[in-house]
Amino acid sequence: MENKRYFGFYILLCLVVLVSNKSMAQQSSNVNISGLVYSYYYYDLSEGALDKNGFDLSRLYLTYRRNLSENIGVRITTDIGRVSNTQEKQFYRLFLKYAYLELRKPSWKIKMLLGLHYVPLLAFQEDIWGYRSVAKMLTDFEQKQTSSDLGIKIIGQLPGDFGEYAVSFVNGEGYNQAEIGKHKGLYGRLTLQPFPKKVPELKLTGFTSHIQHDQYKSTTVMTGFASFESESFDLGAEISTGNDQVNTQKVDFLGYSVYSIFKLTPKWSLIGRLDRFDPDTQTEKNAHFREIIGIGYKILKDVEIVLNYQGVQYDEGVASTNSDVFYVHLQYTF
Repeated sequence: MENKRYFGFYILLCLVVLVSNKSMAQQSSNVNISGLVYSYYYYDLSEGALDKNGFDLSRLYLTYRRNLSENIGVRITTDIGRVSNTQEKQFYRLFLKYAYLELRKPSWKIKMLLGLHYVPLLAFQEDIWGYRSVAKMLTDFEQKQTSSDLGIKIIGQLPGDFGEYAVSFVNGEGYNQAEIGKHKGLYGRLTLQPFPKKVPELKLTGFTSHIQHDQYKSTTVMTGFASFESESFDLGAEISTGNDQVNTQKVDFLGYSVYSIFKLTPKWSLIGRLDRFDPDTQTEKNAHFREIIGIGYKILKDVEIVLNYQGVQYDEGVASTNSDVFYVHLQYTF
Protein backbone atom coordinates (compact mmCIF):
# COMPACT_ATOMS: atom_id res chain seq x y z
CA MET A 1 0.00 0.00 0.00
CA GLU A 2 2.86 2.39 0.85
CA ASN A 3 4.49 1.80 -2.55
CA LYS A 4 1.17 2.50 -4.30
CA ARG A 5 0.85 5.77 -2.38
CA TYR A 6 4.34 6.86 -3.42
CA PHE A 7 3.66 5.84 -7.01
CA GLY A 8 0.41 7.85 -7.11
CA PHE A 9 2.14 10.85 -5.55
CA TYR A 10 4.86 10.67 -8.18
CA ILE A 11 2.37 10.58 -11.08
CA LEU A 12 0.56 13.59 -9.59
CA LEU A 13 3.86 15.42 -9.19
CA CYS A 14 4.75 14.67 -12.82
CA LEU A 15 1.47 16.17 -14.00
CA VAL A 16 1.94 19.27 -11.86
CA VAL A 17 5.49 19.77 -13.15
CA LEU A 18 4.43 19.30 -16.77
CA VAL A 19 1.52 21.72 -16.52
CA SER A 20 3.36 24.37 -14.49
CA ASN A 21 6.38 24.33 -16.77
CA LYS A 22 4.54 24.11 -20.08
CA SER A 23 4.40 27.87 -20.62
CA MET A 24 7.99 28.29 -19.44
CA ALA A 25 9.19 25.58 -21.81
CA GLN A 26 7.34 27.17 -24.71
CA GLN A 27 8.80 30.60 -23.96
CA SER A 28 12.39 29.47 -23.54
CA SER A 29 14.49 27.15 -25.67
CA ASN A 30 16.67 26.63 -22.59
CA VAL A 31 14.14 24.24 -20.99
CA ASN A 32 12.85 20.92 -22.26
CA ILE A 33 10.58 18.49 -20.41
CA SER A 34 9.68 15.17 -22.00
CA GLY A 35 8.41 11.71 -21.18
CA LEU A 36 8.86 8.21 -22.60
CA VAL A 37 6.64 5.21 -21.87
CA TYR A 38 7.07 1.49 -22.63
CA SER A 39 4.04 -0.72 -22.07
CA TYR A 40 2.98 -4.11 -23.42
CA TYR A 41 0.59 -7.05 -23.51
CA TYR A 42 2.06 -10.56 -23.47
CA TYR A 43 0.78 -14.06 -24.11
CA ASP A 44 3.08 -16.79 -22.81
CA LEU A 45 2.99 -20.09 -24.71
CA SER A 46 6.03 -21.59 -22.99
CA GLU A 47 5.77 -25.11 -21.62
CA GLY A 48 4.07 -24.98 -18.23
CA ALA A 49 2.93 -21.37 -18.60
CA LEU A 50 -0.74 -22.43 -18.92
CA ASP A 51 -1.63 -19.64 -21.33
CA LYS A 52 -0.43 -16.96 -18.94
CA ASN A 53 -1.07 -13.44 -20.28
CA GLY A 54 -1.34 -9.90 -19.05
CA PHE A 55 -0.71 -6.18 -19.43
CA ASP A 56 2.27 -4.39 -17.94
CA LEU A 57 4.18 -1.12 -17.89
CA SER A 58 7.90 -1.74 -18.19
CA ARG A 59 9.26 1.82 -18.13
CA LEU A 60 8.14 5.40 -17.55
CA TYR A 61 10.85 8.03 -18.00
CA LEU A 62 10.42 11.70 -17.20
CA THR A 63 13.28 13.94 -18.35
CA TYR A 64 14.08 17.55 -17.48
CA ARG A 65 16.76 19.37 -19.46
CA ARG A 66 17.92 22.94 -19.09
CA ASN A 67 20.74 24.96 -20.58
CA LEU A 68 22.22 27.09 -17.82
CA SER A 69 24.46 28.81 -20.36
CA GLU A 70 25.84 28.19 -23.83
CA ASN A 71 28.44 25.82 -22.39
CA ILE A 72 26.64 24.31 -19.39
CA GLY A 73 23.51 22.17 -19.28
CA VAL A 74 21.76 19.86 -16.84
CA ARG A 75 19.72 16.70 -17.29
CA ILE A 76 17.63 14.78 -14.76
CA THR A 77 15.76 11.61 -15.77
CA THR A 78 13.60 9.62 -13.37
CA ASP A 79 12.46 6.10 -14.13
CA ILE A 80 9.68 3.81 -12.98
CA GLY A 81 9.95 0.07 -13.51
CA ARG A 82 9.11 -3.26 -11.94
CA VAL A 83 11.38 -4.89 -9.37
CA SER A 84 10.93 -7.80 -6.96
CA ASN A 85 11.59 -7.58 -3.24
CA THR A 86 12.82 -10.41 -1.04
CA GLN A 87 9.28 -11.76 -0.69
CA GLU A 88 9.01 -11.95 -4.49
CA LYS A 89 6.13 -9.47 -4.49
CA GLN A 90 6.36 -7.31 -7.56
CA PHE A 91 5.83 -3.57 -7.40
CA TYR A 92 6.77 -0.40 -9.27
CA ARG A 93 9.81 1.44 -8.02
CA LEU A 94 10.78 5.06 -8.61
CA PHE A 95 14.49 5.72 -9.11
CA LEU A 96 16.98 8.04 -10.80
CA LYS A 97 18.36 6.98 -14.17
CA TYR A 98 20.36 10.10 -15.07
CA ALA A 99 21.34 13.23 -13.15
CA TYR A 100 24.33 15.06 -14.55
CA LEU A 101 25.87 18.40 -15.38
CA GLU A 102 27.04 18.74 -18.98
CA LEU A 103 30.03 20.94 -19.73
CA ARG A 104 30.48 21.73 -23.44
CA LYS A 105 33.32 23.18 -25.51
CA PRO A 106 31.85 23.43 -29.03
CA SER A 107 35.03 24.78 -30.62
CA TRP A 108 36.87 21.66 -29.44
CA LYS A 109 33.95 19.33 -30.27
CA ILE A 110 34.09 17.87 -26.78
CA LYS A 111 31.84 17.69 -23.74
CA MET A 112 32.06 16.32 -20.19
CA LEU A 113 29.26 14.77 -18.12
CA LEU A 114 29.52 14.93 -14.32
CA GLY A 115 27.21 12.75 -12.23
CA LEU A 116 24.87 9.86 -12.97
CA HIS A 117 25.28 9.47 -16.73
CA TYR A 118 24.75 6.99 -19.59
CA VAL A 119 27.86 4.88 -20.07
CA PRO A 120 29.49 4.73 -23.53
CA LEU A 121 28.10 1.61 -25.24
CA LEU A 122 24.48 0.73 -24.46
CA ALA A 123 22.80 4.10 -25.09
CA PHE A 124 24.79 4.42 -28.33
CA GLN A 125 23.60 0.98 -29.49
CA GLU A 126 20.01 1.57 -28.39
CA ASP A 127 19.78 4.75 -30.46
CA ILE A 128 20.67 2.70 -33.55
CA TRP A 129 18.55 -0.36 -32.65
CA GLY A 130 15.59 1.90 -31.90
CA TYR A 131 13.48 -0.76 -30.11
CA ARG A 132 14.58 -0.65 -26.48
CA SER A 133 10.90 -1.06 -25.60
CA VAL A 134 10.98 -4.50 -27.26
CA ALA A 135 14.36 -5.79 -26.07
CA LYS A 136 17.56 -4.68 -24.36
CA MET A 137 20.95 -4.95 -26.03
CA LEU A 138 22.90 -8.21 -25.67
CA THR A 139 25.32 -7.33 -22.86
CA ASP A 140 22.50 -5.63 -20.93
CA PHE A 141 20.31 -8.74 -21.28
CA GLU A 142 23.15 -10.88 -19.96
CA GLN A 143 23.96 -8.48 -17.10
CA LYS A 144 27.51 -7.76 -18.28
CA GLN A 145 26.90 -4.01 -18.66
CA THR A 146 24.95 -1.37 -16.81
CA SER A 147 23.22 1.43 -18.69
CA SER A 148 24.20 4.26 -16.32
CA ASP A 149 26.61 4.89 -13.47
CA LEU A 150 28.04 7.62 -11.25
CA GLY A 151 31.23 9.29 -12.36
CA ILE A 152 32.78 11.32 -15.17
CA LYS A 153 32.33 10.90 -18.91
CA ILE A 154 34.13 12.61 -21.80
CA ILE A 155 32.67 12.57 -25.32
CA GLY A 156 34.51 14.01 -28.32
CA GLN A 157 34.31 14.16 -32.11
CA LEU A 158 37.15 12.95 -34.30
CA PRO A 159 38.52 15.41 -36.88
CA GLY A 160 36.91 15.44 -40.30
CA ASP A 161 33.65 13.78 -39.23
CA PHE A 162 35.46 10.44 -38.99
CA GLY A 163 33.60 9.44 -35.82
CA GLU A 164 33.65 9.95 -32.08
CA TYR A 165 35.08 8.64 -28.83
CA ALA A 166 33.71 8.30 -25.30
CA VAL A 167 35.35 7.41 -22.00
CA SER A 168 33.73 6.95 -18.57
CA PHE A 169 35.38 6.64 -15.17
CA VAL A 170 32.72 5.43 -12.71
CA ASN A 171 31.98 3.66 -9.44
CA GLY A 172 31.25 0.45 -11.33
CA GLU A 173 28.19 -0.59 -9.32
CA GLY A 174 25.61 0.84 -11.72
CA TYR A 175 22.79 3.31 -11.15
CA ASN A 176 20.86 1.09 -8.72
CA GLN A 177 23.59 0.39 -6.16
CA ALA A 178 25.84 2.48 -3.95
CA GLU A 179 29.63 2.23 -4.13
CA ILE A 180 30.85 -0.64 -1.94
CA GLY A 181 34.59 0.07 -1.85
CA LYS A 182 37.50 1.97 -3.31
CA HIS A 183 37.59 0.16 -6.67
CA LYS A 184 36.26 1.77 -9.85
CA GLY A 185 35.22 1.01 -13.41
CA LEU A 186 36.50 2.24 -16.75
CA TYR A 187 34.61 2.27 -20.06
CA GLY A 188 35.94 3.25 -23.48
CA ARG A 189 34.34 3.43 -26.93
CA LEU A 190 35.75 4.44 -30.32
CA THR A 191 33.35 4.77 -33.24
CA LEU A 192 34.69 5.30 -36.75
CA GLN A 193 32.90 6.50 -39.85
CA PRO A 194 35.50 5.37 -42.39
CA PHE A 195 33.76 7.02 -45.35
CA PRO A 196 32.01 10.10 -43.91
CA LYS A 197 31.33 11.67 -47.30
CA LYS A 198 30.53 8.66 -49.48
CA VAL A 199 29.01 6.23 -46.93
CA PRO A 200 28.09 8.21 -43.79
CA GLU A 201 25.59 5.48 -42.83
CA LEU A 202 28.38 3.02 -41.96
CA LYS A 203 29.80 3.00 -38.41
CA LEU A 204 32.42 0.67 -36.93
CA THR A 205 32.71 0.59 -33.14
CA GLY A 206 35.20 -0.89 -30.72
CA PHE A 207 34.43 -0.95 -27.01
CA THR A 208 36.03 -2.21 -23.82
CA SER A 209 35.24 -1.98 -20.13
CA HIS A 210 36.80 -3.21 -16.92
CA ILE A 211 34.76 -3.10 -13.72
CA GLN A 212 36.64 -3.87 -10.52
CA HIS A 213 33.82 -4.62 -8.08
CA ASP A 214 36.13 -5.29 -5.13
CA GLN A 215 39.60 -6.65 -4.44
CA TYR A 216 38.64 -10.14 -5.59
CA LYS A 217 35.91 -9.70 -8.21
CA SER A 218 35.93 -8.05 -11.65
CA THR A 219 34.22 -8.12 -15.05
CA THR A 220 35.89 -7.32 -18.37
CA VAL A 221 34.00 -6.85 -21.66
CA MET A 222 35.25 -6.30 -25.21
CA THR A 223 32.79 -5.58 -28.02
CA GLY A 224 32.98 -5.08 -31.76
CA PHE A 225 29.88 -3.49 -33.30
CA ALA A 226 29.11 -2.59 -36.92
CA SER A 227 26.01 -0.70 -38.02
CA PHE A 228 24.47 0.71 -41.17
CA GLU A 229 21.55 3.15 -41.09
CA SER A 230 19.62 4.29 -44.14
CA GLU A 231 16.16 5.55 -45.06
CA SER A 232 14.99 2.08 -46.15
CA PHE A 233 16.75 -0.27 -43.70
CA ASP A 234 19.06 -0.49 -40.67
CA LEU A 235 21.52 -3.30 -39.94
CA GLY A 236 23.60 -4.10 -36.88
CA ALA A 237 26.02 -6.84 -35.83
CA GLU A 238 27.77 -7.28 -32.48
CA ILE A 239 30.26 -9.71 -31.02
CA SER A 240 31.10 -9.46 -27.33
CA THR A 241 33.60 -11.42 -25.30
CA GLY A 242 35.13 -11.10 -21.87
CA ASN A 243 35.38 -12.70 -18.47
CA ASP A 244 34.16 -12.66 -14.90
CA GLN A 245 36.94 -13.16 -12.40
CA VAL A 246 36.68 -14.12 -8.73
CA ASN A 247 40.08 -14.44 -7.04
CA THR A 248 42.18 -16.40 -9.54
CA GLN A 249 39.21 -18.13 -11.22
CA LYS A 250 38.20 -16.76 -14.62
CA VAL A 251 35.03 -17.62 -16.51
CA ASP A 252 35.12 -16.57 -20.17
CA PHE A 253 31.90 -15.66 -22.00
CA LEU A 254 31.09 -15.05 -25.66
CA GLY A 255 28.01 -13.70 -27.41
CA TYR A 256 26.82 -12.27 -30.68
CA SER A 257 23.78 -10.35 -31.86
CA VAL A 258 22.59 -9.43 -35.35
CA TYR A 259 19.52 -7.43 -36.26
CA SER A 260 17.76 -5.83 -39.21
CA ILE A 261 15.00 -3.26 -39.52
CA PHE A 262 13.27 -2.89 -42.87
CA LYS A 263 11.28 0.34 -43.23
CA LEU A 264 8.57 -0.75 -45.64
CA THR A 265 6.76 2.60 -45.56
CA PRO A 266 7.01 5.69 -43.35
CA LYS A 267 4.64 3.90 -40.94
CA TRP A 268 5.37 0.14 -41.30
CA SER A 269 8.59 -1.66 -40.29
CA LEU A 270 9.76 -5.27 -40.07
CA ILE A 271 12.25 -6.12 -37.33
CA GLY A 272 14.32 -9.23 -36.76
CA ARG A 273 17.07 -10.08 -34.32
CA LEU A 274 19.12 -13.13 -33.34
CA ASP A 275 21.24 -13.40 -30.17
CA ARG A 276 23.43 -16.19 -28.92
CA PHE A 277 25.24 -16.13 -25.59
CA ASP A 278 27.58 -18.65 -23.98
CA PRO A 279 28.22 -17.71 -20.31
CA ASP A 280 31.11 -20.18 -19.97
CA THR A 281 33.01 -21.07 -23.13
CA GLN A 282 34.88 -23.89 -21.39
CA THR A 283 31.67 -25.73 -20.49
CA GLU A 284 29.86 -27.59 -23.25
CA LYS A 285 26.18 -27.19 -24.11
CA ASN A 286 25.37 -24.32 -21.75
CA ALA A 287 24.56 -21.51 -24.22
CA HIS A 288 21.20 -20.04 -25.17
CA PHE A 289 19.73 -18.62 -28.36
CA ARG A 290 17.23 -15.75 -28.60
CA GLU A 291 15.11 -14.78 -31.61
CA ILE A 292 12.92 -11.72 -32.05
CA ILE A 293 10.61 -11.23 -35.02
CA GLY A 294 8.12 -8.38 -35.25
CA ILE A 295 6.25 -5.78 -37.22
CA GLY A 296 5.91 -2.17 -36.14
CA TYR A 297 3.32 0.45 -37.02
CA LYS A 298 3.68 4.17 -36.24
CA ILE A 299 0.26 5.45 -35.26
CA LEU A 300 1.79 8.91 -34.97
CA LYS A 301 5.33 10.20 -35.22
CA ASP A 302 5.92 9.59 -31.50
CA VAL A 303 3.60 6.61 -31.01
CA GLU A 304 4.50 3.12 -32.25
CA ILE A 305 2.96 -0.29 -31.67
CA VAL A 306 5.03 -3.44 -32.27
CA LEU A 307 3.60 -6.96 -32.59
CA ASN A 308 6.43 -9.41 -31.97
CA TYR A 309 7.45 -12.93 -31.03
CA GLN A 310 10.36 -13.63 -28.69
CA GLY A 311 11.73 -17.10 -28.12
CA VAL A 312 14.66 -18.40 -26.10
CA GLN A 313 16.10 -21.89 -26.60
CA TYR A 314 18.61 -23.35 -24.14
CA ASP A 315 21.27 -25.97 -24.74
CA GLU A 316 20.89 -29.39 -23.14
CA GLY A 317 23.18 -28.59 -20.24
CA VAL A 318 21.16 -25.57 -19.05
CA ALA A 319 18.58 -26.11 -16.30
CA SER A 320 16.09 -23.65 -17.84
CA THR A 321 12.91 -24.08 -19.82
CA ASN A 322 12.63 -22.76 -23.37
CA SER A 323 10.31 -19.77 -23.72
CA ASP A 324 7.86 -18.73 -26.43
CA VAL A 325 6.10 -15.42 -25.83
CA PHE A 326 4.02 -13.15 -28.08
CA TYR A 327 3.98 -9.42 -27.30
CA VAL A 328 2.22 -6.26 -28.31
CA HIS A 329 4.56 -3.43 -27.30
CA LEU A 330 3.50 0.21 -27.23
CA GLN A 331 6.06 3.00 -26.97
CA TYR A 332 5.29 6.70 -27.00
CA THR A 333 6.82 10.01 -26.05
CA PHE A 334 5.20 13.20 -24.77
